[in-house]
Formats: sequence, structure tokens, C-alpha cells
Amino acid sequence: MTRLLPVLCLLLFFCSSSNAADTVPSAGLKAAGKEDKKKKQEEDAITILGQRLFKDAELMGPYRQPEWSTARRFSSTKVYVLPPGSATFEYTLGSKGRLETDSAAKFRSNYELELGLGAHLQLDLLLFTEQSEGYAPLKIAGEQIELRWALADWGVLWGNPTLYFEWIRRHEKPQKLEGKLLLGDAFGPRLYWGLNFVYERELGAEAEQEYGISSGLSYSLVDGFISLGLEAKCELADKVDSRFDFSEIELLIGPALQIRPLPGLHISLVPLFGVEWEDEARPVYAVFFIIGKDFGLRQMAEIQQTEIQSMPSHIPSTPWKINYHDGSNNGFSAWQESPGADLLFTYSPTQAEHSSSGHYSGGEPKQGKLSLKQCETLWRQVIDLESDKSLHAASRMMGTGAFKLAEPTGERGFVIKRGAGLETFEDLISGMMGK
Repeated sequence: MTRLLPVLCLLLFFCSSSNAADTVPSAGLKAAGKEDKKKKQEEDAITILGQRLFKDAELMGPYRQPEWSTARRFSSTKVYVLPPGSATFEYTLGSKGRLETDSAAKFRSNYELELGLGAHLQLDLLLFTEQSEGYAPLKIAGEQIELRWALADWGVLWGNPTLYFEWIRRHEKPQKLEGKLLLGDAFGPRLYWGLNFVYERELGAEAEQEYGISSGLSYSLVDGFISLGLEAKCELADKVDSRFDFSEIELLIGPALQIRPLPGLHISLVPLFGVEWEDEARPVYAVFFIIGKDFGLRQMAEIQQTEIQSMPSHIPSTPWKINYHDGSNNGFSAWQESPGADLLFTYSPTQAEHSSSGHYSGGEPKQGKLSLKQCETLWRQVIDLESDKSLHAASRMMGTGAFKLAEPTGERGFVIKRGAGLETFEDLISGMMGK
């Protein structure tokens, strides 16, 4: 019962925090019934700027990251950073033991505060308690300070690489330092993945080193509410007098369930099973229960959605594509294949060996994702250029920009003279690509 007390307190806190943000019906007004709630859910899921979106994939914050990446999706695998100005508090209860009748489990509880600092940085502060095998007294075992740095906005680099550094201060054991490379993205609508490479070093004693890989795959069964997935971990350890002669090896794999019953609240249950090798192979298990509450993300999403909905839509029905080549034949393309699919772009620069001078280069190729707001701005400028016939050139000449547009109704193209209008468009796409 002692172990469950922190969980019950946290549940009460999280539920009260979420309910406080909900609107209370005024006197004389009837609270929304089942039909009203169902209708609201359908309206929320329909369209923004004519595009069918999945809530988990909605882009938010200055890094243009999807909503699913702003809360922990996996128990042991972390992805990217929080948007600036947001915060998350999480409680994790972990149990680990051997699948033997005479072997008692060990327990660990984490109390973690995560802070989005801006400049692609995130700071995590963590306090952890432990219980040794059996029903030994609960004790505060140490603290951890974690710092993450994402190398770029979401979608700019493959896997959205993020560097992770951690200092672990243990009260009765030597300190540790840990480094990780965090990767994560989506395979498509509703299907998300994460992958971490881990190195940990003990400072003192036997100078134990750990090498690990953790991964996770998650599919949204009910968008924004329930997801199921699969998680796996592999850890190897060696000591100072026997480097790379691994004295401990552990492999774990198992299912993962996450629900989001209230706005900003996520609850995960992850049972893992596998084997560990020391002197001999033994079957083991690990179970994680996680509950977390974010602060600031809901308000950020509401502000962004209000801004987007207030804009008249210029984006056509899918599938659509914009192809543009500038005066040096550098190519930019933006497209969306189907409703709810990612909004993508590529930049294909002219290479020196293909230029007329033999020396000019348009830079490095780029690819990534765009937000709905960016696509709306992009289409608005394209339509303005297409509509102003005074800007059109009769044929493709040096310095002009060539457009080719594809929509369900057909394809069309036009050429724009060099001038302020074309320069404004090129500045826009340069900003979208982070140039």
C-alpha cells in the first residue's frame, strides 16, 4: 500500500489540474451530453484549412514538431525536445526481477520535471527512490540532471537527431555519466518510432561501462487517445579489468499501452520480458507504469489552431504539388499525397558539374516537413504570382522563375520575370528550408 500512495496522490493532482482548465457551464445552461460530445469530437477531427489531420501529427511550437513528440511515447526510449516555455511532470514506477518463484522484485520510482528552454534545449531534473529485493524500506537513492539538444527543427534532418547528456548522483554508489543519441520520426500517419543509442560510465569502483540500444514503435488506435506499440532494450556491461568482455547482457521486449484520458495527461503501462546473462542465462521481466502531465502545451496548440482557422484557405484538395525552378535551375518542390499525410518539401540544387560555368553550385540538397500555416502562405504567394499577368514572361529566360502546379483538376505552369515578387517568393522558401 505504501508504494501505491504516491500514485494515488499524483492521479488526484493530474485530474484536478486537467479539470481546472475545462469550461464550467454557466447557471441555466445544460452541460454537454453524449451527443454533444460526439459531435464535438467529429468536428475536431474534420479539417483545418481543408486538410484532414490526425491530432497526434499536428505540428506545434517554433520547432514545427508533431504533437506526439511533446510527451513521452515510450518507457525507455526518448525522442526530441519539448517546445520552449512548456513543462512536463512525470512519475514512473518500475519493477524488475527474475521469473523464479524464490526471487523477489526490485522497485524504483522516478519523479521527473522536464522543461523546454528554447534554442532546441531541454532540461530534466529527476529524483529517484529504490527498494531492494523483498520489502525493504523505501529510500531516496539519488538525483539526475539531464540536458538535451536537438540539432535542428523537426523534419530538417533524418531521424530528428538529439544529443542527450546526463549526470547521475547516487547516494550509496559511485556517480555516473551517460550520453545518448536520440532519434525518432513517423513511418506514416499514426505510426511512430524512436531509437536510442546509449553509453554510460561509472566514475569509480570498478568503472563499469554500459552500452545499450532501446527502441519503440507506437500505433495510434484511437487518434489522440489510445496507442499500442512494441518496445525493446539491449544492454551490455563490462568492467575496467575486462573491457568488451561483457560480464552482463540483458535483452527485453514487450508490448506497450498508452492512454490519454484527459487533455495533457498521459498514462503508460509497459511489461517487458526477456533474458539476462551473468554466470548463466536467466529469464527476467521489467514492468513500467508512467503517468505524466504537461503544462503550457494545450494553450500553445489552441492559439496556433485559432490562428490557422482564421486564415482563408488557398490549399487545394489532395493530391497536390508545387514545382519551382529559379534562374539558376535550382529546384524546390512541395506536396501532399493524401488528406492527413505529411506536408513535404525537397530542394534539389544545381551541382557545379551541371552548371553552365562549370563552377556554380546551389548548395546542399534538403528535405523536410512543412506546417499547414507554411503551406497556406506558400500557396497564397503562388496564386498571387499566377494571378498578376504583368509579372509573367512569355518564355523561360535567364533570371526567370518557372512554376508547375499539379492538382486533382489538372496541371498548369507559368513563368515569372525577375523582380520584387519573385524575390519575395524565393525569400519565403529559403526561410522554410532554414537557409
